[in-house]
Amino acid sequence: MKLSGDFDARCLRGRPQRDWRARLSALVVVLLWLAALTLIGIGAGCLGAVHPALDAPLGVALSLLLAGALLVACALLLGRRARRRRLRGGDLCLAPHLLRRHG
Repeated sequence: MKLSGDFDARCLRGRPQRDWRARLSALVVVLLWLAALTLIGIGAGCLGAVHPALDAPLGVALSLLLAGALLVACALLLGRRARRRRLRGGDLCLAPHLLRRHG
């Protein structure tokens, strides 16, 4: 196979990840964690009735706890996805069968 003179092997590699996407996803994960902990804290306070102003029906307290748990799950999934993207190597973007040696 003849190679042309203008071939550049760098075109086979993926582009480096932009910093703003990683920073934005980290900020969103932190905000989700703070919101989840706040909701769980308010829900637990409503269940325990620590303060008379927090006296709320059982359904409200349980819904706050459930919303907090859902936010924790979303924060975990988004954080893992962002970490997986960040740690993904800059490997060649070739099909696996093209990387094998024949011969």
